Amino acid sequence: MVVLQAIVDEYLRHNRPVGLRLISRKYIPLSPASIRNTMADLEEEGYVYQPHTSAGRVPTLKGLRFFINHLMKREQLTPEALEKILSSFSRASSGAIDELLRSTLQVLSQVTTYIGIGAPPNIQRYVIKELGILKLSRRRLLVIVVMYPGYLKRNIVQMDHEVTSEEIRCIGNYLRELVVGYTVEEAKKRLQKELEEERNAFNNLLKYALGLGFEIIESCREDEIYVEGTTRLVVYSHLLKGRLDKILAAMEKRMVLLSVLQVALEEQKDTVVIFGEDTGCEELKGVGIVLSRFDSRDTGAGFVGVVGPAYMNYPRVLPIVEVTAKAMSGTLGELAMEMEGGYGR
Repeated sequence: MVVLQAIVDEYLRHNRPVGLRLISRKYIPLSPASIRNTMADLEEEGYVYQPHTSAGRVPTLKGLRFFINHLMKREQLTPEALEKILSSFSRASSGAIDELLRSTLQVLSQVTTYIGIGAPPNIQRYVIKELGILKLSRRRLLVIVVMYPGYLKRNIVQMDHEVTSEEIRCIGNYLRELVVGYTVEEAKKRLQKELEEERNAFNNLLKYALGLGFEIIESCREDEIYVEGTTRLVVYSHLLKGRLDKILAAMEKRMVLLSVLQVALEEQKDTVVIFGEDTGCEELKGVGIVLSRFDSRDTGAGFVGVVGPAYMNYPRVLPIVEVTAKAMSGTLGELAMEMEGGYGR
C-alpha cells in the first residue's frame, strides 16, 4: 500500500492527479512499470481512479478512508499554530462555555482555513449553583445562571408588565429555592411539579416567576451546535464540484448538523473523520468532517472540529483539532476547580 500512501499524500497536498513518474521520483525508487501495475491493481480494487486516459490517479473515498485509518502520518504542529490555539484559551475567563466554544472555533477556523464546528457537553447535566436577576429597565431583566462545572448563562428577558425591585427580589428567592443545587434536567422537573401541584394557589407574581424559570431552563438546549467561518469554504469551491451553495445552506440547518454529531457519537472514538456520505444527508456530499472529543467533568463529552472538502489535508488538520480538544478539556477542568473552590460541589 506504499503506492496508495504516496498517491493520497500527494493529492491532499496539491489537489491534482498523481502520475507514476512523480511517485517514482519523489516517493518510491521503483521502475515506472512496477508502479503502473500497482496503480492498475489499486484502481481495480476501488482505491483510486483515473479522471481521463492521460491523467494520473486520484484517490476514491475508499482509498482516502484506508489512508486515514492505516497509512496516514500526522504532521507536527507548527509553533505558530500551537501558540495561536493556546493563546485563545488563555484569554478565556468569563466561564461561559458558549463564548469559550465560539472563540475556540473561530481560532480553529483561522488556523485550518476550514469551517469550525462544535457542540458543548450535555448542559442538562450541569448543576445550577447560583441564579441572579438584575433590572435593566422597567420591563427588561438580566438573568444570570452559574452552573457547575464551568458554565455561565445570561438571558435578557422582556416582561409584559413593569416589575419593582421588591418583586425581583421575591422572584429571585423563589426560583433559587426551586433550582439551585439541582441539574438543569432536575430543575425543569421541579418547576413543572410546582406548577402542577399549586396551579390554583399562585398569585400573579409567582406565575411570572415560574414562567421566567421555564424560559431560562428551556434556553439551556442539550443539542446546541456552533458553526464559525462558513465563508472560508468559498476558496475550495473548485474541490466541491458545484455543491458549495448546498453545503453552505446545510451549515445553517441544525438537524443536518445533529446527524453529523450522531455519527461521531456512534464511532465512540476520541477523534473521528466523517465523510458527508456517511451522514445520509444529500447536502453534505463532498465534504469531510474531523471531530475530536473534549471532556467536561460530570457532564460527558463535547466536540470541536472542522468541516472542509472531502480531500482536505488530514495529516495537517487532525493534530490541530486534537490539540484544540485537549486544550478545551483542560480549560473546562480549571473552570470546574475554580467553581468548586467558590461554591463547593
